[in-house]
Amino acid sequence: MGYRISCLLMLAVFAACSAERTHDSLDSAVKAAGSSAKDILIIVSKSDECHACSQLEQNVLTNAAWNPWRLYEVVKVDMTEALKKSDPERWQGGRQLQARYGARWFPVIVLTDSRGLPYHIGGYNEASAEEFFRTLEERTRERRPELAALLAKATNGAKARVALTRLREWGVDTAYHQLKALAMGGSKDPEYAVELVDYFTALGDLSRRDQWLRVLETGWPQVWRDTLVRQGVDEIEKTEFERFEWKQARVKLERLLERKPAGAAASRLHAALGEVAYQLRERTTCIGHFTRALETAPPGSQRDSIADRLRYLQSQQF
Repeated sequence: MGYRISCLLMLAVFAACSAERTHDSLDSAVKAAGSSAKDILIIVSKSDECHACSQLEQNVLTNAAWNPWRLYEVVKVDMTEALKKSDPERWQGGRQLQARYGARWFPVIVLTDSRGLPYHIGGYNEASAEEFFRTLEERTRERRPELAALLAKATNGAKARVALTRLREWGVDTAYHQLKALAMGGSKDPEYAVELVDYFTALGDLSRRDQWLRVLETGWPQVWRDTLVRQGVDEIEKTEFERFEWKQARVKLERLLERKPAGAAASRLHAALGEVAYQLRERTTCIGHFTRALETAPPGSQRDSIADRLRYLQSQQF
């Protein structure tokens, strides 16, 4: 009995110490890693809904053998509904970490260098604490030096693409990794700048998004207009479309026409206007917009999808 009590006390002490050494945010971990020369381990879970997250907590995170702090600064966010109510800022931080590293599953396990650049992104397969930590150590030993060499060589856009090829093989071809490489060529290549605009939009960093929009506006006005139109359509589809507010959606979409988009952006906008007209049962207007969408669509899946939709609409009376 006394032995069991001692063990329980030891586990409680371990849990308390672990909490003290675990960061709530990546910024805090990066700051600590700068002085400790450690890499960073990020864990984002949702233990109230995710079985694998519960197993991770039970098998690893509360196991006395689990001791990652000698190698890593640790960030842990358990995105439970209780956390969402008690600490919404921290809960939102978990979502931002998922967006940052392009991981939409639970639990998310990320290993990064001291700056937050990832070299491993994965999940949990119900391994023991020892097996799980051994896997992390192997990833660090195998990939960490190569990551540093890859980034050191990525001094321009062409070399950055070579580095990204290797990163894709690791399964860490994420937006944040691209940010590091693409920022070096973004001011010379509109495709790079567009990717950065999309990245900062997803992350919710509107000031940096606007910075790269200004790069596009100055250097490539048409690409800038197309990007604004595409993002505008995305936002309308997430708001007015979801609420079935078709007339309000039309007003906003028609304003985007004033930007005179071209190519894929014009096609996307006309397709959205066509869907609005379909919902309002305006057959001639609907088919007109989808015809325009097909005319402006580049070859590929987008064009094929619009062609299929147009054929269907032409066969219907509404």
